[in-house]
Amino acid sequence: MKVFAKERSLALTKTQPTKQFWFERYKWFITSNGFMVLAGRDTHTNDQVVKKHMKDKDVYVHADVHGAPSVIVKDGSAAKEEDLRESCIFALAQSKIWAACVPEGGAFWVYPDQVSKTPQAGEFVPRGAFIIRGKRNYEYHLPIQLAIGEIIYEGARKVVCGPLDAVTRMSKKYLIISPTKNKDVKKNSEMAKLFNVPEEEISRIVPPGEIEIVRKVWPEE
Repeated sequence: MKVFAKERSLALTKTQPTKQFWFERYKWFITSNGFMVLAGRDTHTNDQVVKKHMKDKDVYVHADVHGAPSVIVKDGSAAKEEDLRESCIFALAQSKIWAACVPEGGAFWVYPDQVSKTPQAGEFVPRGAFIIRGKRNYEYHLPIQLAIGEIIYEGARKVVCGPLDAVTRMSKKYLIISPTKNKDVKKNSEMAKLFNVPEEEISRIVPPGEIEIVRKVWPEE
């Protein structure tokens, strides 16, 4: 009986990888009204998320920061203002502005026909970047803060990192995180243990920079 109890205890404490979905090759979250948002991780996936996944009814989002990831809101033409603002927050937080610990910033969204890879005379488009033409719909004073929470997606448990409003509406178990200058290499490991997932699952979803956990919302077991 003692051996059985020990084995059961080990099974409960062992990290449990969650079901993997196709969109996890990108940064991602789901808005308050259920719209899937995808962001590039690097120059290759920046190109891929636009060229492969952006359709006519989507919306393109970009932080007002050089080198920020390309972000698309699937079926974003039907999204509400709060969904677009959340997507702008996500685009900004996943940029290098997180590592710079800037408290707020701006981002914009446009329609797919305004996004081009074709330069005009005198223009240069580096890999992973796009030219935006026409009116940009700006969102200003966006907070640089996110939440990491446990959600159920298509019947599977997932851990997601996204804007506070989006994550807290879907999750009863979450952490609110902010950027910090204090280096703590164990932070991802700490969060992985809390959510009982491999550390790699956390490192793939968090912003590029140091993280401070400012609040923990955890139901009593």
